Amino acid sequence: MKLRPISLSKFDVLAILAGRKNQIRVPGKFQNDKYTGLGVDYFGDQLHRDVATATYRARPGRDSARYGICDSPFGVPGHGLWVRERHWMDVRDSSLVVMDADGAVIAKNGSNLGEFINVDNLRKNKFWELRYPSTMPRWASRLTLAITLLRAERLNSISAADAISEGIEGVVDNSPYGAACGWTDYLDAGSLPFDHDKPQASYQSLWESIHGKKSWKSNPWVWAINFDRVAPVPVS
Repeated sequence: MKLRPISLSKFDVLAILAGRKNQIRVPGKFQNDKYTGLGVDYFGDQLHRDVATATYRARPGRDSARYGICDSPFGVPGHGLWVRERHWMDVRDSSLVVMDADGAVIAKNGSNLGEFINVDNLRKNKFWELRYPSTMPRWASRLTLAITLLRAERLNSISAADAISEGIEGVVDNSPYGAACGWTDYLDAGSLPFDHDKPQASYQSLWESIHGKKSWKSNPWVWAINFDRVAPVPVS
């Protein structure tokens, strides 16, 4: 399986580990307001070598040529993604990392030691550095995702089912007035009895908590990726 890296937030990592998340949306480099729809074409010739390309039809509704906009940086269904996340590294010994999301300890031989460290203690230790996902070494990755579906769509067009597949959490209010079910608000959690009544609104708050409060309103084109979690590929 051909593997490419993908950097994920703490929320994404924890949601995947909990089994709630099997979709991820990433802004693409094909932003243009004139596009009313983007498709995805797959190429397998010697030039492209299994590449997914976002395309649009020059004259919608007619049999005109489709024009390529941007190749997916994630490959095609059947390819895989190795997850990079924020992590702590001991400046004296680079053979061990601690994941910022949950404190899991990973050894350089690629094994999860089954140990956890309180990362708050690392913040007070001058020998430990918090590092961005982009700097994570390949051997430290504990999550491998197999792509099952790839498409290009507007962020705001996400369905209720897809919002749930993005890993949002439900809320239950067991008040004296009766149980009320809703969806978590990631910008101001707990502000309302049931926060959001629609999964899309909950996902909007999640997106804005990661990308900024104006990021949803801009309604960018995104790569929407469905995946299955698979066993990590060992790396020496």
